[in-house]
Parts: sequence; C-alpha cells; structure tokens
Amino acid sequence: LGTSVGTNTLTATAAGLAGSPVTFTVTALAGALHHFLITAADGSAIPSQVAGAAFDVKITAQDANDNTVTSYTGTPTLTSTGTLLEGGGMTEAFTAGVLASESVTIGSSGSFTLTATDGAVTGVSSSFVVNASTARQLVLTTNAAGAASGAAFTTQPVVAIRDTAGTTVTTNTSTVTMTVNSDGTVVGTAMATAVGGVATFTNVGISGTAGSRYT
Repeated sequence: LGTSVGTNTLTATAAGLAGSPVTFTVTALAGALHHFLITAADGSAIPSQVAGAAFDVKITAQDANDNTVTSYTGTPTLTSTGTLLEGGGMTEAFTAGVLASESVTIGSSGSFTLTATDGAVTGVSSSFVVNASTARQLVLTTNAAGAASGAAFTTQPVVAIRDTAGTTVTTNTSTVTMTVNSDGTVVGTAMATAVGGVATFTNVGISGTAGSRYT
C-alpha cells in the first residue's frame, strides 16, 4: 500500500492466466501515533505575534507518514521556549486526531517554538517571532544608591521600558528623565536615552538634606 490513508487500487497480473489482470481496492489506515504537527489555526506556519496577545494554534496527531491519527483523543502537554502566560500545560482533548484551536499567549519577546508532548511522543512547531507590544510602563530595575548630597550616585539607576505584559520593548529608544520631589534637586545628567528598551543613567545624583528620603 501507499503511505497515504484512504482507498488504494491494486492490480495483480499473471501472464497467460484467464481473468488477468485483477484489480481490487483496499482502504489504508493511519499507523501508530508518531509525532504532533503544530501550526497556526489555519494550518499554515505560525506567523509573527505580539507579546501578551493571545493567538490560536492547531495541533494534529500524525503517524510516521504524516497521516492524521484519527483514533487519537489524548491531551498532550504544551510548552514553549518563550514564557507562556496562557495555553501552557495540558491541552483540551483531541477530536479525531485534531485539536483545532488552542489559545496561546507568550509574555516574552524573541524567537520561540511550541512543543506538544504525550509520553515519548513530541512535536515542535517551526520557529516564530514574538515582538514586544507598545511601551506602557517604566520599571526601575536598578535602584539608585550610595552618594553624598550633591554628588553622583555610586550605583546609577537603570530603567526598563516595558509593555503591559512586562516585556521590555527592545525597539524603544526614548529618553527617560529623572525628577525628584520638591525637597530635593537633581544634579548631574538627568536624562538617559534607552538602548534596547533600557535607559541606564551614568552621572546623576540628588542634592538634598542628609537622612531624608526622596522619590
């Protein structure tokens, strides 16, 4: 038989025998579960996505010849090389060897894959890109510390520009300005331009009253 499921037509021929050739049909069935195919919901490769935004994938149980194993109704585990905010862990049950739509949300940006696993059987999607979303927040990743009034901090502050999912927007090159409450004065270089979505101050400090706390 051929490698594809469905009807196969076979012909038997014997020279000199009455009734030759004889033609008959048989139905080929899928083999044992061999791997999973992970695609976009429409069956194409997973396109670029945005961090924090849900998208749907389709998972198909296949045999060694890429035929759908329609008898499979399991619930494989879905993982990713990115940070899964939704869709990780055990999936919904398959119907006739197919999970037509599984919602997935990845919170990190970069190039990632998805993997479906059921026991020793796995399947890995093609690599796809997840881009950071629009900048929505500033996150102080390194706090300023260690300086006398009027001098630059010995530990300079570092600020990340992130989207709503907490992913650093690596394409952002905004200028971040440091200010202080009315009881103090910023000294040195109060502005830092982000590189890769991260603004690192280099020569900033505060002039104020010793022992006071400033924001």
